[in-house]
Amino acid sequence: MAAWKYVQDDFKSWQMRLIGPGKADYTAHLKSRSADLKLDRVEFAGPMYGDDKWRAYADTDLYVLPSPSENFAMSVAEALAAGTPAIVSKGAPWAGLVDEGAGWWIDIGVEPLAAALHDAMSRDPAELSNMGLRGRAWMEQDFSWDRIGQQMAEVYRWLLNPQSTPPACIRLD
Repeated sequence: MAAWKYVQDDFKSWQMRLIGPGKADYTAHLKSRSADLKLDRVEFAGPMYGDDKWRAYADTDLYVLPSPSENFAMSVAEALAAGTPAIVSKGAPWAGLVDEGAGWWIDIGVEPLAAALHDAMSRDPAELSNMGLRGRAWMEQDFSWDRIGQQMAEVYRWLLNPQSTPPACIRLD
C-alpha cells in the first residue's frame, strides 16, 4: 500500500483495487493503513468468484502481487490468461514475466514496487495491452490443458523407458 502513496498523485486516472477474501482483522488493518497514509482512490472490493473474478481481471489495466513468498500464485496465471500485464515481486516464481515481455518481476520492497508502478502507469495503454496479450499467449503456450497433457504424455513415455532423456518438465537436481 505504501508504494501507492508514491505514485497516486502522478496518475490521477488510476485507482488501486484490492480484491480477495482477506481475514476481517487484516482487512481492517489495511483500511486503517490506507487512512494513515492518506491514500486516494483505494477500493476494498472483497472476494470475487466466477464470472465476476474474470471480468475484474479483464477490466483492469495492471495486476500487482507484492508478496514476500508464494509457491506459484495462481492469481498471476489467471491475470495473465485474462490478458492483464502483471507486476510480481521476486517472492513468487514469475521470472518469465520479463522473459515473455508480459510484466515486471521486481525485488521485494516499497521502492522497487513504486518504481515498477510508475514505469507501468507511464506507459501507453496500447503498450500495456500488448504486454497483456503476450502474457495470455504465454499462459496458453506453457500452462494450457493441452500443454499439460503433452507434458504428462512425455513423462509417461520416459517412465516406460527410464534410460531415455527426461522430458524438459522434469528436474532431477
